[in-house]
Amino acid sequence: MTRLSYYGSKFGLGHKTGIDLPSEEPGLMPSAEWVERVFHRKWYPGETISVSTGQGAVHDYFRCQLARMIGGIATGGVFKAAPHAEGTRRT
Repeated sequence: MTRLSYYGSKFGLGHKTGIDLPSEEPGLMPSAEWVERVFHRKWYPGETISVSTGQGAVHDYFRCQLARMIGGIATGGVFKAAPHAEGTRRT
């Protein structure tokens, strides 16, 4: 889990993206230390499988974090904040 948490955090999961939205939350990239601090127990190996597939404690990811991560990987390591789309509305 340490490696998964390390790289997820390096790719921006659990951090604000810088998108122009006032309500953006950083989300959560869980780690063994986080589980010990919050739940006062050890990390179970089965939880690593859940987290690696986007399940479990990672439910707080902001979708823009995932889009930014995938875009950064696809562009060879250039991670940019997504601008707020103006002129769009939901109907």
